[in-house]
Amino acid sequence: MEKGARALRQRFAEAFLALFRGELESVGGEVEKASAEAADDYARGYLTALRGMVKALGGDDRFYTAKIPRTRKGYEGARRGMQETAGAHLLSEFDAGYMAAWVDYLDAVLAANLLDVEQGVEKPPDEEPGEEEASKPDQP
Repeated sequence: MEKGARALRQRFAEAFLALFRGELESVGGEVEKASAEAADDYARGYLTALRGMVKALGGDDRFYTAKIPRTRKGYEGARRGMQETAGAHLLSEFDAGYMAAWVDYLDAVLAANLLDVEQGVEKPPDEEPGEEEASKPDQP
């Protein structure tokens, strides 16, 4: 199973970041393509979680993804909660795949350092203040 889990994690590594950036159509298409190829319950659970993420980030706030505060603290807390839930229950292969997709998504966003610690503002990648902004004094 670890080989299949690793393959899914690698296949969707970029898709997790695309999800976070709101590139839902491309991710949705990749998930549907992978769903046709899903050979076991673990993969089906993993892909079901991804479909839910796409729906939630598309504006359906009934799903868990839409409720996670977009801060580092929020994502770390969600990751901890997923791991605790998975560790506290005997999971079916489907449920194990579902939980793994969530942890992989949260790990990918956290590792990419896209979240501010508290404010909930996404950090632009490798963007530094321009000369004008850097020379301005801070104003309340």
